[in-house]
Amino acid sequence: MMLRVQSSSVLEVGHHSPQFLEVKYHLETVTTNDSQAFRRIDARTLSRLMKSMSSQEFNEKYVLVDCRYPYEFNGGHIKGAINVFDTSKCEEVFYPSNSLHRAEIHSRIPIFYCEYSQKRGPSMAQTLRSVDRQRNVDVYPKVDFPEIYVVDKGYRNFFETFADSTPDKHLFEPCNYVEMVDGRFAHHLRQYNFHKKSWGNSTCSKNLPPQSRMGLRQLSEGALDSPSNPGPSRPSRRPLFAPAPKTPEPLPLAPVRQLQFS
Repeated sequence: MMLRVQSSSVLEVGHHSPQFLEVKYHLETVTTNDSQAFRRIDARTLSRLMKSMSSQEFNEKYVLVDCRYPYEFNGGHIKGAINVFDTSKCEEVFYPSNSLHRAEIHSRIPIFYCEYSQKRGPSMAQTLRSVDRQRNVDVYPKVDFPEIYVVDKGYRNFFETFADSTPDKHLFEPCNYVEMVDGRFAHHLRQYNFHKKSWGNSTCSKNLPPQSRMGLRQLSEGALDSPSNPGPSRPSRRPLFAPAPKTPEPLPLAPVRQLQFS
């Protein structure tokens, strides 16, 4: 297993101190380095990790965070993930008021992902590091979450890599995939804008595949509201799930699944 030691630069927080945060990343990371706040792991690294531990062991050491919208999460997600899509909820999740719960979550290593891990997942990881820095400004460069990971290429790649393998179906809850631009949930998508805000030097929409960018364009023009236009369909090797009712269920106001504490 590869062990990488990385320095989180003081430029990350704008300080002019010679000190650096030395982080020992115990998981094998990909070469992409688009942030000082986190490192990326590929789908196979996460799969091997999940298979090497029981669910209880995994949840005691890691917290897997799905940063997609609730209708995407409910349609299918990686087993054991919690759903946190609003960056304003990040501090509430990782710094609960209960001191025992806070100590427990601080003992876990966060792993974030979204559909492609190009915008929403990295944004949440970056938000956590910013909150962490603010709370530990007096003890810089110490942080509560030195190791933060993002699943490279997101849920879409994870699903396409493992969903057709019978031994790997247990990695999903349920074993399905709903795209962000699924036309059935067009009015839900309009309630959110976390996928539109820029992060770093890119935006989610700029990096989406052409088909998904077309779906977003149709959505912005109102085309997806037309009963004659069900929205873009992703070539799939399996059906998603039973057709949704014409009027989907109201969106939950809070994360679908909260962290479980012992």
